[in-house]
Amino acid sequence: TCVIEAGGSDPLIISEHAPLDVAAAGSVTAAFHLTGQVCTSAERFFVVDAVHDRFVELFAERTRALRIGNGLDRTEIGPLVSEAARAKVMRLVDDAVRNGARAVTGG
Repeated sequence: TCVIEAGGSDPLIISEHAPLDVAAAGSVTAAFHLTGQVCTSAERFFVVDAVHDRFVELFAERTRALRIGNGLDRTEIGPLVSEAARAKVMRLVDDAVRNGARAVTGG
């Protein structure tokens, strides 16, 4: 597993040789640490076909376990920085689903 800080388009690469339990745990942290609002948050995932389905399953399972809250309690996912940020995220999710993506958790 490798994440590259690339000016806000930070890709995370999962190879077929990655230990998937470790890769999924690290990827969830990379995506959602500080609600994903840091410059090194993983924003795009490149997963080789050979492990894609299992990785998505493990990633979704770990994501579902995150605690969502107001950010002052014991949570891993707090609020976004603004309503505009929330609206942008929702536009991106809606666009992805319209273009063939499948939401496996949340949505």
